[in-house]
Amino acid sequence: MVDFLTHYVSARVPGGFLADARARSTLVLGVFLPDLISKAIEFTPGIPYYATYPAHSILGTLCVSLALAMLFTQDFRLKAFTTLFFGQLLHVAVDLGKESLGAGSAFLLLPFSLESYDLGFYETEDVLWLLPGNLLILFALRYLAKRAQKAGWVWR
Repeated sequence: MVDFLTHYVSARVPGGFLADARARSTLVLGVFLPDLISKAIEFTPGIPYYATYPAHSILGTLCVSLALAMLFTQDFRLKAFTTLFFGQLLHVAVDLGKESLGAGSAFLLLPFSLESYDLGFYETEDVLWLLPGNLLILFALRYLAKRAQKAGWVWR
């Protein structure tokens, strides 16, 4: 089950420290990329399910970040690569904490190993229990941003 809100919150917290709006946007995009890529591959007829594995691997996220960074202007390319890659790593880290019924959700050592990993901190169905906490974090970040703006310093 895809939990977009938890992934968004995982990008929003560190994204507040980025002064560049483009960098914040690419960080958020990076957090969503592994699931977007996985679902696009999974629902394409004729492609086997194991073709989705690289989207949740370190090397796969590195390759996607490099390829997508080339779509940005040269002056922003390095920052785009960094934020896309960091966002995807955040996604893999959040998925790594999830219990996947023994199937594992992160293929950390791909292509050297097809072993998948999960730490089992929370169940996939716990998304409903995480919802109030995620909303509370988002409201707190919004409140802090308004307070910071009034104080004269910027939190994004």
